[in-house]
Amino acid sequence: MNALRFLARIFVSGLLLTLPAIPAFAFKPVNALELNERQVAIGGYDPVAYFTERIPVKGSPLLTYEWMGATWYFRTQEHRRMFEQEPTRFAPAYGGYCALCMLSDQEQHRPGDPTVFLIRNGRLYLLEDAAMKARWEEDPERYIAEADQRYDHLLDLYAQAKARADGTRVAAVSLVAD
Repeated sequence: MNALRFLARIFVSGLLLTLPAIPAFAFKPVNALELNERQVAIGGYDPVAYFTERIPVKGSPLLTYEWMGATWYFRTQEHRRMFEQEPTRFAPAYGGYCALCMLSDQEQHRPGDPTVFLIRNGRLYLLEDAAMKARWEEDPERYIAEADQRYDHLLDLYAQAKARADGTRVAAVSLVAD
């Protein structure tokens, strides 16, 4: 499937959540670091620059956008506007977690390094290090299929944990444009 798949099946009680951390389940849909009292996605790198400049570029804390419980930084107003219009097009797969680490059964996944990345079929993947990137490139289609399935499963678990914490029922809906 060539469709951009970033976030799927999080919808609780008919309202899209702002996704705060959940003590009972440590996984969060977007890997973010605490920086200046913000949850900053992908280490403050501009997600649009990967596509427009083909290199990782640090964004500015003065040009931000809040999405999926994280603050995203941008180098230019144009990049911010592009992301705001189509966040799932530019945000990294698996919320910025290491794409290969996503195959693990661990509850806590390791972050992708924003300087170690691939773009495949219009999708941004971050990996933990060069060795992980080399391994990913050996069989990317198989790894993508498996990681997509694992991430969807983690999102379902996250939504269920969030619903339990809130005392609500889960109604899962795909948020991916196929």
